[in-house]
Amino acid sequence: MAISGITNGTTKSFCYTARGVFANLEALMFRLGPAELLIIAILVLFLFGGKRLPEMGKGLGEGIKNFKKAFKSDEEKEEKHA
Repeated sequence: MAISGITNGTTKSFCYTARGVFANLEALMFRLGPAELLIIAILVLFLFGGKRLPEMGKGLGEGIKNFKKAFKSDEEKEEKHA
């Protein structure tokens, strides 16, 4: 049986090398469950208030709409030139 550093070959789910630790931290850092999303939503509500949230949503929606419109017109221009 080969010995693998600190774990003595007994742990397969976690790697103690620097690369393995950072890889596992990155995987854990961006997992957002329902509880985390609820906390974020409450914080956003407290920071921006109930009156400003609809305005921000409307602005975000319009921005996405304009982006899609510009992207679509660029694709149509490329198809005409091809």
